[in-house]
Formats: sequence, C-alpha cells, structure tokens
Amino acid sequence: MKPVYQQMWEQKLVDSNSFSFFLTQTPGAEGSKMILGGINPDYAETPFNYFKLTSLNYWRIAMDSMQVGDNTVAVKMDAVIDTGTSVIFITVYKLLGPGRS
Repeated sequence: MKPVYQQMWEQKLVDSNSFSFFLTQTPGAEGSKMILGGINPDYAETPFNYFKLTSLNYWRIAMDSMQVGDNTVAVKMDAVIDTGTSVIFITVYKLLGPGRS
C-alpha cells in the first residue's frame, strides 16, 4: 500500500512533492501548522534551507558542526530531525574540548 502523501502527489492533489511545518514557540498553544505541497514563507524569519537525507529510514542529515554560544562543541555528525519533538539526536564523531578547533 502506498503512503497517503505519495498517493496525493501522484493524483496531483498537492503542488509540490514536499511538506513543511510551522510550530508555535509555546507548547500546547494553538497555531502550529502542517503545510502540504510546499512551504509558506509567511512563517519564516529567514530563508528556508534544504538538506539531503543521509538515510531513508530516518529524517537524518549530515551536520558539519554544532555550536553552543560562540563555542564549537562537536564536528562531523549525523542528526535525526524529528518534528514530533523539540529534540535533535546527534551522532558525534569528534568532540572538541575547550580551546580546540
């Protein structure tokens, strides 16, 4: 059985073979949206970025580095981006200590 969204795309019920989310900043608040068939730039403060998936079984992308404040704390990692939570899971290949780059 084909996934519902794939069927929608094949039947030309959506304009683009993509979807996006707008999530409110306050948990439980009304206003979050799922946009089928593309993006709505009205919900963005900055331009959208697109990332190639590194796995077909998760929403996993490659990340060059991770920063906390002005400090780079990790480099070369995969991250699983999950819209169902505010957590981003990462696999770190190299952790950096203070003063290292």
